[in-house]
Amino acid sequence: MISQQNTSNKVIQELQNQIGEKIITSFDMVAQDRSNYFAKNPYQHQRPSIESSNSIVNGYAKCNGGISVAANLVPGLLGMLAVAPEIITVMRNQIAMIYDVGVAYDKQQYLNKELLAGVLISSLGTGLITPGINAVANRVIIAQGSKIIARKVSTPIFQDMARWIAGKYAQQILKSSVSKYLPVVGSTAMGLWSAYSTKQVGNKSIQIFEKEIEILDETQSLSESSIEYTDNLLSTSDVEVNIFT
Repeated sequence: MISQQNTSNKVIQELQNQIGEKIITSFDMVAQDRSNYFAKNPYQHQRPSIESSNSIVNGYAKCNGGISVAANLVPGLLGMLAVAPEIITVMRNQIAMIYDVGVAYDKQQYLNKELLAGVLISSLGTGLITPGINAVANRVIIAQGSKIIARKVSTPIFQDMARWIAGKYAQQILKSSVSKYLPVVGSTAMGLWSAYSTKQVGNKSIQIFEKEIEILDETQSLSESSIEYTDNLLSTSDVEVNIFT
């Protein structure tokens, strides 16, 4: 039992290391790529609309589910290390989805790396009370009444947050692979997890971008009494139980 736990911890750490460095640069890279895409398609009828936001989410969820199924996972805990490239692709697609939903809600001018990261982080909770996730998310994204405030942060802080995201994904992936010793079933489980988690990110994106957005410089501060946890953006009826935990 102890040996298995140690192996799991090592796998999580290795996955976190592999994913961490890539995800640090992914937010800026994806934002630039999507910005360039929409710059080449400037006409309003070619851009996503609020009405298309659910279709955007469903499209990315289907795509990510297919990517994970097609990864043809190697069985066993150590075989999870082989999926790092697919995990990175799934995360980048989720960041792109957040950006596209932001454009649909006409929030493109606010879509910096901090806001993209804050939305992604705040979607990682699996229940109503997720203080660890709130503590990380609130470093960059804060609910203040009917407004969402994205705070710019220093590079070291952002790097720490990116590594935290990587670690969270590594942990969730191991939890999701309940049939990891059966290659075909394990691949199916990963596909379901990717599609489900992508929809969670998309739903959080919609709820955040429905609100007014403001960018706050790192040197500016807020009254602590005005800060709400980001999970409060979801009502009790909107929160789903993560079927993989």
